[in-house]
Amino acid sequence: MRTRPLGGRLDGVVAGALVVFALARLVPIGAVQFYVQSAAALVALLPPAVGMWERTKTPGS
Repeated sequence: MRTRPLGGRLDGVVAGALVVFALARLVPIGAVQFYVQSAAALVALLPPAVGMWERTKTPGS
């Protein structure tokens, strides 16, 4: 049985952002690497970070 830790649609968004992040590494233009990589990394890493944050919260805090 496979689990979807972020939900079906959000898993696809994270996977797509990681692909864009990897492909942006191949483009030798500095602006593309600076802006696209930053945005792709944010989109790819923010949902798992929020999920981990919510799981580690203690009741009452």
